[in-house]
Amino acid sequence: EIFIDAVSKFVNNFKETKQIPIRIVANNTVDGVLSTAILVRALEREDLNFSVCFVKELKDQKLQELNYDSAKTILFLGTGSKEISRIVEFVKNKQIFIIDNSEEIDKSFNVNTLNPCLEGEKISLSALTYLLAKQINPKNSELVHLGFIGSLFTPSDYDHQLLKEAIEMKKILVSRGLQFFYGQTQ
Repeated sequence: EIFIDAVSKFVNNFKETKQIPIRIVANNTVDGVLSTAILVRALEREDLNFSVCFVKELKDQKLQELNYDSAKTILFLGTGSKEISRIVEFVKNKQIFIIDNSEEIDKSFNVNTLNPCLEGEKISLSALTYLLAKQINPKNSELVHLGFIGSLFTPSDYDHQLLKEAIEMKKILVSRGLQFFYGQTQ
């Protein structure tokens, strides 16, 4: 599958960087927080030094502040795809990685970007981060339930795969009760 190949390539580039510490700049949304939880656990498992900050939007001042951060690698999570030109303009001498599912993509510069929209796919940020974490280390499959929860906000073709995996791992229990549907309840 083309998209899974893109995830593997991104993971390989990320593993090769070896530039730590890492600063994660994450989107301050439910999906952004779930994604951060997945990524934090994956990086902890690899024993990498990192820090996290949450932003509602990438302002020029925040981008400029990253130059003074001790981190050698900046990973934008749930933000950055449409601001690549600004990131390259303001953030200097840092290795940049972007994990985002925004349909708006700035293709002005060659930056390490993992965005399913580049491959014609649509997937929640947390499901995307889960797929990435699982590529980093198969032990991260224990985080499947977090990836699935995010897919409730952004339905995709991967939902059934994630749900099946979560049920098999006993991370999600299926039982009779109220029925919930995407975006509405009855």
